[in-house]
Amino acid sequence: MAVSSLGAIYYKAGKVDGAKQYWDTAIKGNGKLVGARISLASLAIEEMRRINNPKDAKWKSLEDDAKINLSNALGVDGDSVEAYTAYALLYMEGYQANKNRLDLAKLMLDEGKKRNEKFAPLQNAYGLWYLHKGRLNEALAGFTAAVEADPSSSRLVSTPVS
Repeated sequence: MAVSSLGAIYYKAGKVDGAKQYWDTAIKGNGKLVGARISLASLAIEEMRRINNPKDAKWKSLEDDAKINLSNALGVDGDSVEAYTAYALLYMEGYQANKNRLDLAKLMLDEGKKRNEKFAPLQNAYGLWYLHKGRLNEALAGFTAAVEADPSSSRLVSTPVS
């Protein structure tokens, strides 16, 4: 746990490579560290956004790694709203090339909502999902719910708007 916590400290300090190394090391020591697995999956999602090409081999590799980490996280903690939210964000990547990904994202969002519908990143992800579906009023409601759930949150998970 301590090594995983060092990863979080490094990430907050903007040292992403160091954070990744700590999270990888923590998982090698204890594969049941849900937070480290979700954090690694989140890094993969960020990199997928930068690549922005589902046909790229690196993009596919990152997606596979994120799925493994999130599946393992949910295997350890089936009630992890954070993992369901990250899985939804993962499925939202590349939706332009495959609209069915939005259906998978919605399933993950709904599972997370069953566990804690007031979780700000989950509400933000709902806003993104509605935005991708072109349902702007509902997107605004999701973003508003996210801010109401955690007004002190300075940065919620985002995705580029296309």
